[in-house]
Amino acid sequence: MILRFSIFGKQYSFTFKFIGLTLFLVALFSALGVWQYQRAQQKRQLIAAFESRHGKQSVVFNDLFKKDQDSRFYSIQLKGQFDNQHQLFLDNKTHESRVGYEVYTPFQVQGSNKVILVDRGWVSASPDRRQLPGIKPLESIVSIKGVINAPPSYFSLGGITEGQEKHFPLRVQYINLQELRPLLGLDLAPYVLWLDPADPHGFVRQWKVALVGPEKHILYTVQWFAFAISLLVIFGVLNLHKITSEDI
Repeated sequence: MILRFSIFGKQYSFTFKFIGLTLFLVALFSALGVWQYQRAQQKRQLIAAFESRHGKQSVVFNDLFKKDQDSRFYSIQLKGQFDNQHQLFLDNKTHESRVGYEVYTPFQVQGSNKVILVDRGWVSASPDRRQLPGIKPLESIVSIKGVINAPPSYFSLGGITEGQEKHFPLRVQYINLQELRPLLGLDLAPYVLWLDPADPHGFVRQWKVALVGPEKHILYTVQWFAFAISLLVIFGVLNLHKITSEDI
């Protein structure tokens, strides 16, 4: 298909080669730009919620089970006992370019039959994948404090245990409380607890509410829309031709 038109007395023709592919890519780049903008807004809301709640308000343990209440980023102080028989090691975690695990231990709250999964921080991994880090058991009743958070988001092509035998201590590929409840045989709270960095019952802890800030998502937004605009310009340049007397 060829379109002929005149601009300032000069004749041009415009063809529509590759228009389907171009429109598809422009739509794709634009959708990715909108998605990154939405991610930036979500990160801003996340950071605002953390700053408004962290260290300023506390929550009661039983309130964590109320479906109509958002308890994320509230501080909490609990007394109870770590479940040393069900240690979890979240795989593929790094600290200062060193490979390791994030240690998650169920915590039985005193006076309750419910349990909360505690993120105790990072530990280094052995060069031998078959050998998990040794975690010293804590047998006594202790008091801990920290911040309530949602389980970390994840992307995985495999299962939570990557096909390994389900015996503890257990290496896991992600934290999904719904999958972990029957695996642990425990009544888990719908949140995890970030153990306070000053608490002596943990390991390396450098909590960050957002690993990627909203500014970077805005940068990605600009880049994706720039790709879409650039593609339209290239499409126009390649398909727009000036008509000369030889073409008539």
